[in-house]
Amino acid sequence: MTSRILTVFVMLALSGCAAAPTPSGDNVAAAVGTPFYVALKIPACVGTVAIAAPLIGIGQLAYPGYDAQARGIVPSTDDDLRRTLREGLTANCGPPYIVTP
Repeated sequence: MTSRILTVFVMLALSGCAAAPTPSGDNVAAAVGTPFYVALKIPACVGTVAIAAPLIGIGQLAYPGYDAQARGIVPSTDDDLRRTLREGLTANCGPPYIVTP
């Protein structure tokens, strides 16, 4: 089990070396930082899903749909909780998965 974890760690560290070279030497920081970034991104994503998923469900129950034009109701674009939660999920669980120099 330890060898698998070490293998994943080394592969993630090497994936940071695949970036295009820059004159400032930021690739080394990206190669070293990528495994830590991924290790911290996973719990952040899981926590976001654990909080956002029930809230999105409650929001769907409270306001069942975006068919506002058919019902004659205009939804608020500033206070749309579901849109904000979706954007948070995209930010915390979506790309990039590597540290960019």
